[in-house]
Amino acid sequence: MLVSIALIDLSGHVIAIIDGEYIQGYHSIQMDRFSPGVYFCRLVSGGFTDTQRFVVIE
Repeated sequence: MLVSIALIDLSGHVIAIIDGEYIQGYHSIQMDRFSPGVYFCRLVSGGFTDTQRFVVIE
């Protein structure tokens, strides 16, 4: 399944885009290069779009 993930900072800047072919299930993204703060993760796959807020803590 083709998936596009955009990581967006609190000011609305897209700081990373990850596109790839993934099978259904759980996956993880390495987040050690992000400064502490609030971010959003937007996932788009087929007709599905979801945006979730997350916090990076040092």
